[in-house]
Amino acid sequence: MRDILKLYLTRNFALAIMMVVIYLFVGSLPMIPIQNTFYAFVSVTIAAFFMTFISKPETNKELILPDVLKFCIPSAIIISAFGFLAYGVTWHLVGSGTLVIDWDYMSQFVSADILSKYNDDIIEYMGWAGSSAEEICARSAMVFTVSIAGILQLFLICPRFKFLSVDGRTNKSIVPTLIVLFLLFLIFAMYRFLPVIAVLLVKLVIFPQAYFLFLILLIAIWFFVELFVLKKQVLKKSTEKFEEVYMRKLQEEYTKGDVQEDE
Repeated sequence: MRDILKLYLTRNFALAIMMVVIYLFVGSLPMIPIQNTFYAFVSVTIAAFFMTFISKPETNKELILPDVLKFCIPSAIIISAFGFLAYGVTWHLVGSGTLVIDWDYMSQFVSADILSKYNDDIIEYMGWAGSSAEEICARSAMVFTVSIAGILQLFLICPRFKFLSVDGRTNKSIVPTLIVLFLLFLIFAMYRFLPVIAVLLVKLVIFPQAYFLFLILLIAIWFFVELFVLKKQVLKKSTEKFEEVYMRKLQEEYTKGDVQEDE
């Protein structure tokens, strides 16, 4: 339960941060509904399902939520920060003409009947509420970045090796590693062999190979930044403040229906 909560809450907190901040600065949501579903499916749903097979009963005399929040809050902040970076850099590069997207290549994966409803414009089809080409590409880059980051978090939540552990606990099962490799392969296969799913279903942009490598480098940097922050407890004060407020609200809910005895 603790490990699955870390996956689930990190994703929810990161999504909330990205939704609020990008909406305030850009005026539109950073993910369309199908992309939000894709993000949840690859970063939480599949992993949580398979993690139930390796769960073992253990003695836990402490509350689960405080331990979970110490992981989730810093992780969500860092993931969303790198999501913003991918979003902003991509928007700038597409807008300046530095990053050139092959829209004709992607249009072949959408039937003529569907495109005709969007004036035969692939950008209009992949957009949402009149999104520009820059926004569509920025959104796709952010979804790719945070989805891969969400998958790789399993290495930190169920660390097989000591150097990956943020709290001293390790998990010698090979299953989490296999889950990560399986999910990464699914995403690779989608972009490489089944781009019709990425374009037609999830409405993700197929970037040039060099730009995918840049995003992968960005994700690698995120991984070591998050590992450092969690190990050194860089955001400890912010986490403790949030935990204090959260636990106080939780206690209020627990005692809301309590009957006070008259003295």
